[in-house]
Amino acid sequence: MNMVLMALEALPRGGEIAVSIEASGIVVSATGTGARIEEPNLAAILDGADVGTITPRTVQSYFTSQVVRAAGGALDVETPGEDTVLFKASIPL
Repeated sequence: MNMVLMALEALPRGGEIAVSIEASGIVVSATGTGARIEEPNLAAILDGADVGTITPRTVQSYFTSQVVRAAGGALDVETPGEDTVLFKASIPL
C-alpha cells in the first residue's frame, strides 16, 4: 500500500500505476513522465551506492529500493524515453 501511495506522489504530471499479484509474488509498477533521473541518482537508487547524490526528488525511490530489498525483492528502473521513467518493484510471496 505504501509503495502505491509513493507512486501516486511521484507522478504529479501523470502516468500509470499497476499492481498485480503473480505466482512469484507482488509486482508494483509505475510509469511517469516529467524530469528524467540523472545517472548518479539512478545508480544510488538501484545499488545503494553513493547515497550523497540522492536529492529530495529521488529520496522516496531510494528508500523504496531499500525496503523492497529487505523483503527479498528487487527494484528495476528503466528510462524508455527521454522524459519517461518506469519503476517496477517485485516482492516474493
